[in-house]
Amino acid sequence: MINLLIAAAVIFGAFWLIRQFANASPQRAAQLTRQIGGVACILGAGFLTLRGQAAIAAPLFVFGLGLMGKSTLFPTGFPWERKSPGQTSRVRT
Repeated sequence: MINLLIAAAVIFGAFWLIRQFANASPQRAAQLTRQIGGVACILGAGFLTLRGQAAIAAPLFVFGLGLMGKSTLFPTGFPWERKSPGQTSRVRT
């Protein structure tokens, strides 16, 4: 019975994520992708810590915080993501 509940939660969560991406603007989709990636990194770091591999988990945890924009190392996000003033793209499709 518990397996059925877990499967239903996973399916519902996947359906919700697909709808969020389909209805989101590109900026919001990029932000949501970074947040999901950050949470996945933090959960992976927690799993590695429980397995006794804290040396691998610590940088992964910091990277996850950086993706979410909550790191003290990268308080405003990653440095290579910032554009200098006046940079524009002129791509036409």
